[in-house]
Amino acid sequence: MHWTDSRRLTGPNLHLAGPGVVVEVQFAPGDNAQLFVDTWTDLMGDVLGRFGLLREKIFCRVWRDGASVGFSAPIDRLYAATEMNEWCVEAAIQVCAGGELPPFDIRAQEIQQTLAEEVNPGLLSLQRVALERNVPFLWDDDAVSLGHGKHSQTYTQGDLPSVETVDFSPFRGIEVAAVTGTNGKTTTSRMLSRILMLAGRTVGSTSSDGIYVDGEVVDCGDWTGPGAARRVLRRPDVDCVVLEMARGGLLRRGMGVDACDVAVITNIAEDHLGEYGIHQVSEMAEVKSIITRAVARGGARVLNADDPLAAKLFRAGSAPVIWFGLDAQNPVVQQHCARGGESWVVSEGMLVRQRGSETLPILAVTDLPASYGGTALHNVANALAASAAASALGVDVGHILAALRSFGRRLEDNPGRCQRYDVQGFHLIMDFAHNPAGVAAILAMARGLMRLEGFSRLCVSVGQAGDRTDASIVGLVEQVFQAQPELIILRKIVGYERGRTEGEVPALMREHLQTRQYPMDQVVVQADEVGSLETAQRWSRERDLVVHLIHIQREPVQAWLAANRAQPYLSDSGAE
Repeated sequence: MHWTDSRRLTGPNLHLAGPGVVVEVQFAPGDNAQLFVDTWTDLMGDVLGRFGLLREKIFCRVWRDGASVGFSAPIDRLYAATEMNEWCVEAAIQVCAGGELPPFDIRAQEIQQTLAEEVNPGLLSLQRVALERNVPFLWDDDAVSLGHGKHSQTYTQGDLPSVETVDFSPFRGIEVAAVTGTNGKTTTSRMLSRILMLAGRTVGSTSSDGIYVDGEVVDCGDWTGPGAARRVLRRPDVDCVVLEMARGGLLRRGMGVDACDVAVITNIAEDHLGEYGIHQVSEMAEVKSIITRAVARGGARVLNADDPLAAKLFRAGSAPVIWFGLDAQNPVVQQHCARGGESWVVSEGMLVRQRGSETLPILAVTDLPASYGGTALHNVANALAASAAASALGVDVGHILAALRSFGRRLEDNPGRCQRYDVQGFHLIMDFAHNPAGVAAILAMARGLMRLEGFSRLCVSVGQAGDRTDASIVGLVEQVFQAQPELIILRKIVGYERGRTEGEVPALMREHLQTRQYPMDQVVVQADEVGSLETAQRWSRERDLVVHLIHIQREPVQAWLAANRAQPYLSDSGAE
């Protein structure tokens, strides 16, 4: 038994509605988990009492081979709180190992010193008055801000104003949309941002590609965590934000904002299991539901009626639900609309909005450029989710229609997702799909395009990072096998071995294909993305289709495309 991670939780999270601390504990076979929990709980009560924190909430989440234990804490005591929690965990582990309870006095002195340096009554006063006046309050180690966006002001932690000198009247919130899910987060966020921009908002957005303001990048990188949310919400040039919230940030720190006006969950599928005590897809659904519980009064939840796990999140929060889905006959949708609710669905080849008994057609699925003639059903679902979220924010149908008809007509609209090129005779699709559900969606699109556009043979290039379970990696390549391509290129992802030896992941994939009796002379292993594309090029003939998955090496690939005079293929759907 040992602890593996200790951290602060700075916003709404899996365990608490607000800030706190957590320690992750790993159990070994034969460890007495119940003794650990009981001992830690008793010690925690004593320590919290000693430091005047008895009103704080203790939590303990036991999972398959470990536990997450912690408690809520004031924002000016979180570092000291981590020290308190760590001592209680270490002491409980020692007791479980048959040792004596260690003395607390020396650690107590260290914690008291941390408290002396950390306690900030002025910070708590600002937080309290902001809460009383319904003014958004954002904080971190460096800064504190009142209000959001163009209605905000940010102060450095070392120069906070006294609460008596602050005029709170100019500070208020702006529209906040939070988007999470296993797949489709980035595309849905980009679609929603486009809709809001066409509706006249100045939109700040965060995603796994960067921070954007009105579609222009202001900072590149993976900005899906709470720091990204605070950063964009503090910009004085935005009056609306769309925040992509990934699993990692939600688990490590929680949400970067206390509340949102609309929460979108695109879908829930197997990915990144085994981290932070999340071993089941149903447990991942709990993680995603964090954002639905943070919806403010007057807001809405946008949920996927076609996803059984997402549909169950109907109970994870009290805000009204707007459903979206590809099937207007889904009983979830029909029952919801029968009660007067709103849904965005596909009916008779059209994207439609249903409100109670009223049905409003928006546009044909085939007129949605991002659907590629209706073959990319995952993008149809993303468009429905974005439309439902925009509707919840009060955007009229005209602006939604204009955005959907334009999105996807430029490669810049959705970089890294469903990028299509003609490369000297063969056709190339590149996508970031990186889990079994995402790969299945892209390959379904590929097979649809082969029928629709008369492509000849199929080649699939795929790799995976090493921090997935064997079952997840096998599940990924199984989806490739199901598509029955004529060539499979297994790719090493250099720098992403993450605990595995070089070549271990492609070898595992190859072994699975062999057990499935896939012809081994149709399997090639390559070291990187450019090598994979060169292999596909040598193999291909005119009218062949190559699908290149988990595309992350953008700069070398773009250089290769330029050198090979690749021509972007853009849908003419949605043309005026």
